[in-house]
Amino acid sequence: MQFENERHEASFGKLAAFCTEDKGFAPASGEAPGFVIRDGGTLIVVLALPWGETQSVYQLRALMVRDVPVGLKAAKWLLELNDTVVLGAFGWSDDSGLFFGYTVPADDLTEEALATSIAAVGMTARHYAPEIIDKFGGRLFFAE
Repeated sequence: MQFENERHEASFGKLAAFCTEDKGFAPASGEAPGFVIRDGGTLIVVLALPWGETQSVYQLRALMVRDVPVGLKAAKWLLELNDTVVLGAFGWSDDSGLFFGYTVPADDLTEEALATSIAAVGMTARHYAPEIIDKFGGRLFFAE
């Protein structure tokens, strides 16, 4: 795994110490510097990423709904929903579909704060996924 700076490497080390197999985490696919955990019908991805030349962040994404028809009505509804969500935002990836994500600076982040952030991302995805599917179609990332 290639690290961009010392903090990036250190933040991955902290993440690796927290995201253990006994807690249900598995390594992210390929060379991605992070871990994944299944949460009901979603997959939560936690990555340690460089930010600028000397910093690092944790990017958390709950991959939640696949095959949502892309359209102006759905995009507008999700953008309006983003305005009401306290932490994070909904986004779209061609690879995985609709996700809910949150990025937090890695410096001085405690394990408790990381665990709370992971739980919040998962909870938000679980809360909104059924409504999104009802309104616009698609299916959960993992069929249950």
